[in-house]
Amino acid sequence: MRSNILEGQDSQCYRRNSPFEKRVTAVGKLSSTRPEGQLARCNFQEDLRLLVRKWHLGSVLSTVLFTTSLQAELSITSPSFFLIPSSGAQSSFPVASYQATPFFPLTSLPVPFCSRRSNRMSLASVANFSASGVLFVTPLLASDSVPHVRPDRIKKLGINPKLLTLNDAMRYALRHNPEILNSIQQIRSVHGKLISTRAQLLPRLVATSAFQDVPSSITNAFNEIPPVTDSSPMKFPSGRGTVNHFFWKTQLAAQQLVFDGGGSLAGMRAVKHQENMSFFTLRSTIDSVIAQVKTAFFRVILDRALVAVQEQSVALLEDQLESQKKHYQVGTVPKLDVLQAQAAVASAASTLVRVQNNLCISQHQLVKLLGMNYTKHAEIPFRVVGDLEVRFCAVSSEEAVRIGLARSPILKAQRECILSQAASVREAISNRYPKITLGGGYLVQNNTRSHPRRATGGWFFGLNGTWNVFGGLNAYSSEVIQSKALLEQSRIRYDNSARSVIASIQQSIADLRQAQEVIRSQQANVVQAAGTLRLAREQFDSGVGTQLEVFNAKIKLLQSQTAVLQARFGYIQALAQYEAMLSINTQYKETEALLTNKEQQHFEKLNSAG
Repeated sequence: MRSNILEGQDSQCYRRNSPFEKRVTAVGKLSSTRPEGQLARCNFQEDLRLLVRKWHLGSVLSTVLFTTSLQAELSITSPSFFLIPSSGAQSSFPVASYQATPFFPLTSLPVPFCSRRSNRMSLASVANFSASGVLFVTPLLASDSVPHVRPDRIKKLGINPKLLTLNDAMRYALRHNPEILNSIQQIRSVHGKLISTRAQLLPRLVATSAFQDVPSSITNAFNEIPPVTDSSPMKFPSGRGTVNHFFWKTQLAAQQLVFDGGGSLAGMRAVKHQENMSFFTLRSTIDSVIAQVKTAFFRVILDRALVAVQEQSVALLEDQLESQKKHYQVGTVPKLDVLQAQAAVASAASTLVRVQNNLCISQHQLVKLLGMNYTKHAEIPFRVVGDLEVRFCAVSSEEAVRIGLARSPILKAQRECILSQAASVREAISNRYPKITLGGGYLVQNNTRSHPRRATGGWFFGLNGTWNVFGGLNAYSSEVIQSKALLEQSRIRYDNSARSVIASIQQSIADLRQAQEVIRSQQANVVQAAGTLRLAREQFDSGVGTQLEVFNAKIKLLQSQTAVLQARFGYIQALAQYEAMLSINTQYKETEALLTNKEQQHFEKLNSAG
């Protein structure tokens, strides 16, 4: 894998008169492509920690931006607002083919300062990723140089340098996911059954040969009529005389099924519909796996962002605890305030452990879903890159239900199941009719009443018929009843599946609308919390407010930003489920390398109908 890294360029810092509005503009350029082993690429969170250890950031913000531009200009307003451009980066996942509009036109997300005491980054460090995976590490420092993280440092930390985008994850899952591989093998298994069933309708050519040396004491003079089918030959006495105790024969016979009541044709049609059903099951599995990969991929990004947010929250609460201890020592606050601050730090620390554990679990779940093998020491074999960017899409319930019922591979598989069961009923009914087989061939054997080397031979042909006139107490009727019951069950399952598809589509639409409203409302809360933080700082600088009010405002802002991240993930999850139910964006040709040419042609033929 090849990537680009940011070269060190001169940074120009412009300081405005207002102490609360410091605008910093950093301009960086990309270098040429380098081999993977020489790239200074590391995990987002580890990059920030390493940079903080080497430079004291104070109240200066830093940002990590993944972009596809060859020259990126990022403007950050500190400390009040962090501008996240949503129009410059394209979404790395397919969206519904309806009227799609950009999510946030230059949305402003307020950000608090970094902690002076804890040397931890603020929420401004939460990364914005695009689909390309090009890494910018641009700390906005007082100096003009842009630092780099050494690759040997990355290796020492045990961080896998392999980047994984959403498109890479979906392509890898289409070729290595166990469910998809099992569905492909199921197609081949049913196809083998189809070949076996079809062979019953084709003529069979059988060659047999035999040699016997029978003692004269037990030899009888019999002549044989060769069998037409697999039945035993007919024997009749040949008269008196000596009998040769050597016997050999060679026979070449052909057999063809003439009539069986249509049972073989019905059985072949039943298996053919089962094969079509297995193809539609593969399509349904692909849709489901793609939705699961999207959800698992963005859950990793969400958990990683929540870890950064919770670390900042713990740092703020620790600063608040130290402040309360100092005020308690001078006698301005009671002991109760110190105890409350300690309890808040302990609660935030436990929450941090929980979100870190969720991040670890989500990464391993993604590895399992992709079907990817672990590297040595069972470490995660990739680093996820992406962002929680969402784009609202206009959906119509009636149109979505119509498309879902027409394109759902689940319903198509159920329809093939109904046709297969109907053919099975016809196969069961055919048991009441006789089975007639036409046969013929050529037989060469020695004459048992002459020299063993003297052979006789000739052509033979005939018909063989079997008819089960009475096969037990209503054995035929029981098979027909069972087949009809299975047919009725398949019809009931189809009706229930149609209702389930409609309910799932409606639920996905409701989840999309709910997540959209939550995002908008939480954005308003973020703006409100930012205004509260700005006001608290102004009052604290003027001597009217307290430092506790500033800390509380920072925590409220972090909580609001956390709610925005979770709402974005909720929208992405609902959209993935919506696309899976409508089956409108899956690239089915991605499995071409796993299917044979004939299987791929049949797969495309079935999917071309919708």
